[in-house]
Amino acid sequence: MKLAALFSGGKDSTYSIYKVKQMGHDVKCLVTIFPKSSNSHLLHFPTIELTKLQSKTLKIPQIVSTLDSDELAEIAKSAYKSAKNYLDIEPKIALLSFSTNKNTKHTQVEKVSVATSTLRKKLPEADIIGNIQLDAALDSVVLKTKSPEANFIPPANVLIFPNLDAANIGYKLVQRFSGAKAIGPILQGMAKPVNDLSRGCSVDEIFNTVVITANQCK
Repeated sequence: MKLAALFSGGKDSTYSIYKVKQMGHDVKCLVTIFPKSSNSHLLHFPTIELTKLQSKTLKIPQIVSTLDSDELAEIAKSAYKSAKNYLDIEPKIALLSFSTNKNTKHTQVEKVSVATSTLRKKLPEADIIGNIQLDAALDSVVLKTKSPEANFIPPANVLIFPNLDAANIGYKLVQRFSGAKAIGPILQGMAKPVNDLSRGCSVDEIFNTVVITANQCK
């Protein structure tokens, strides 16, 4: 290769150069470009369908903050398998929402409800409830009040959040206020074990994630 261009920035610059060198390329110089205007930006609006195609072609999961019902059901199915394989428990799945038993008319509520129906078809023997609020998923008295006809017996031990925002905020609230240890994030749907670490992780969290990853390699 006679000429290569490297576009990078922020925390990734040093690592990107390291990867280029590791691939056998010779870095001759580094160029920093300063725009004349501090408000100079190039805006790109990618087609979401193209992103899905790229994800499928590369055989890597596409992480999106807004999920449709089928994607939510597939995430719940993967979480069920992970809980069964790595935690040695019988999963009791709750697909969470801001509404219990569709008592509110909203597209987000309907999404979780449809995902629950889809998941029950995928896992007919599993113990599943949704859409359901967190308190009802964990407390039998609350569930009896909000959905008296429900056959599900709390507490749920696998919680499926309706989107990435809620999931990220939820686990960090539990971690920070209860002293619980967060292990992961554990990425699902990959051909091989691949996991992630938060930039705010501790040494213990790194160790625990390595242990999980090693067990996934069995």
